[in-house]
Amino acid sequence: MVRAAQIGLAADLSQLGAPAASAQSLVQHAQKHGMPTDGARARLAQMLYGVSQGIISRHDALTIVQEQPEYMRLQVGVVYEDEHIACLDKPCDVRLSLPTGGAAWSGEPWAGSVSGEPCPEVTLRDWLLEHVPAVATDDGSEVRLCHQLDYATSGLIVAAKSHEAARAVSGAFERREADKLYAAIVFGHPEWQQRIVTAPIVVSGRRFKQRVGKSGKSARTTVEVACRGVLTLPPHRGRAATLVWLRPHTGRRHQLRLHMAHIGNPIVGDYTYAADKQTYRMFLHAASLRLPLDELHMAEPLYIEAPLQPAGWANAFAPTELLRLPEALPDAGSLVAGLLADG
Repeated sequence: MVRAAQIGLAADLSQLGAPAASAQSLVQHAQKHGMPTDGARARLAQMLYGVSQGIISRHDALTIVQEQPEYMRLQVGVVYEDEHIACLDKPCDVRLSLPTGGAAWSGEPWAGSVSGEPCPEVTLRDWLLEHVPAVATDDGSEVRLCHQLDYATSGLIVAAKSHEAARAVSGAFERREADKLYAAIVFGHPEWQQRIVTAPIVVSGRRFKQRVGKSGKSARTTVEVACRGVLTLPPHRGRAATLVWLRPHTGRRHQLRLHMAHIGNPIVGDYTYAADKQTYRMFLHAASLRLPLDELHMAEPLYIEAPLQPAGWANAFAPTELLRLPEALPDAGSLVAGLLADG
């Protein structure tokens, strides 16, 4: 079974245009670095669909896969579970569920890959229905996801096992009692160490791209520099970049992405607000979450974290100074374990 999946992965790479030796090398890379083969095949199905629709050229697609093989990683994991909730570490570029109109690309449901071999489902909803069925609604058709996370963003998202638990978690987010910490890599070296961004955001339900404007809704983000350094991945190798901690105090759509672009330090890999089309992912990750859940009779707030993968993003970023931990979470060093020692 494993061997067949590896052969299928090699076939998908070949269909993308990779020579046999290159395809085999990428299969070995996936094995060595613990990438699930079925997830890697789903990533390639995404890329192949993009090629077929003219979204990306075959040359650019192959270049990204060969130069940034971490692109192939697609791995969902449960980082915390109890009788009330399950908290997942969502991969980047994965939908929470399919839109009303159905799949946007041929491999999205993972009913099968372009080479004909079976692949698992790609949406978080379908993954949960198979692996954590306790979070399904009574009729089994949906799952109780308690908040939102952008398609391109990775990290923590909570699903509930009952209506009562869903109400408690959703209420904490709606009342802005949930304390969220994100990690991001941004372009440039800010001259400051900490900054509060309060640019109002004009939220549009009809347009994907949001904007800053005086008529917008209030929005507040605390930005703290973790460490400055340089990017180590093509096509930005050697370019100045900074690892930052982000704490949103409001929950506007695309708030973190838009606020960082607004102050001149857009997030690496952000296609929409940084016009970065060549980086394999957007480097924004929901890294930790503190939830007060008094309604579920929890005496202390629930704290959950999802360390950056792989190795604190050491595959993409090299620090040139010591790490600074966020004031609100002095134990956050575990989130970037493997990248650098605490400063």
